[in-house]
Amino acid sequence: MKFKKFMVLMSAAGLVYGCAPRVEDARLASKSAEARMKGVAWYADGDYPRALARFSEALSMDRASDDRKSEALDLVDIGRVYISVNDAVSARRFLGETVRLSTTEGFHEVLSEAYATLAKVELMENDRPSAMKYIDESIKTDASLSRKESGGKLNLKASIVLSDDRAGEAVALFERALSINESAGDDGEAANSLRGLGDAAFASGDHAGAFRHYEAAYSKDKRLGLSTRIARDLYGMAEAQLVMGRKDEALYLLERSYYVSLSGKDAAFAAKSLGGMISILEGSGDIEKARGLKEIKDGLESKENTGETLR
Repeated sequence: MKFKKFMVLMSAAGLVYGCAPRVEDARLASKSAEARMKGVAWYADGDYPRALARFSEALSMDRASDDRKSEALDLVDIGRVYISVNDAVSARRFLGETVRLSTTEGFHEVLSEAYATLAKVELMENDRPSAMKYIDESIKTDASLSRKESGGKLNLKASIVLSDDRAGEAVALFERALSINESAGDDGEAANSLRGLGDAAFASGDHAGAFRHYEAAYSKDKRLGLSTRIARDLYGMAEAQLVMGRKDEALYLLERSYYVSLSGKDAAFAAKSLGGMISILEGSGDIEKARGLKEIKDGLESKENTGETLR
């Protein structure tokens, strides 16, 4: 009898202890999802150090619970952050881990995202053949999974084509992407399509058309409050105005781009906008004002070069 009672107690204890890992896994999964959501928010705001910290936190928790699919997604997120700060080496490292894990585990959807993100790395490094290989592999993987055609991935493919001076082909891809994005109600990617069409029009010498596309992208990005993209839309509008001989309008738009970038903590693009202003002022003979802006620009670039990295 005593032995039977002992076995019942041991069995009960086993059930309790058996539940503990599941409870812990659920707790980690919940905290991981929370960290990931915070990372996405910081990433959207352009605060890449905080985004990286949250994504790294999610990665640590997902590895602790051996949640391999979430781990693979975390690795993609971290790769995207490194792309945003132009660190191709780190981006490749994390995305390479994603590819290995997703290939082994059969996470085909995650693998598709990893390929698309690697395409961005290669485009950033001006390796167009590799960029095209990766984006085509991503699109092919989506098709094999019967996933809907991605307007975002078409935008990326169009950008790769445009970087190879094939504006006509790029326009067709951007227009297809725009149609998909607008049908899906994805204003963020629709704005990317419009900005891409602006780039293609500018490259083809249609500066008035470029301005219209940049302005349309700006309208969408402003509603979304995406400062990094707003600054680029304003910069594109300024370039188009400048080529059309409207220096005052261009100077004003560059000033707006500078303020948006500075307030959005994008020192590099703020410096680029100042560079455009300085060029116009020097060309107009306003050397004193140009000199003052150059001091500000040098200060921004100094902070950027001596600031903390994400490593």
